[in-house]
Amino acid sequence: MNDKERKRKAICEMVRKNKINLKQAALQCGVCYDQMLRIFKKYILEGHAGLIFGPRGRISNRKLKAS
Repeated sequence: MNDKERKRKAICEMVRKNKINLKQAALQCGVCYDQMLRIFKKYILEGHAGLIFGPRGRISNRKLKAS
């Protein structure tokens, strides 16, 4: 996880524990309310793995073959 994902995890934990609401969490993350709602739902369903960028570690489709 990078720093951005760690910060989002901590903020999602605070929302889950009802310490802050989604509107305050969105302000702290620098995203809109709707995007924070999407992030939080994914966190609830998949845990911290839901916050990690999906295609990380995959080989690019644009990568040239080594010849």
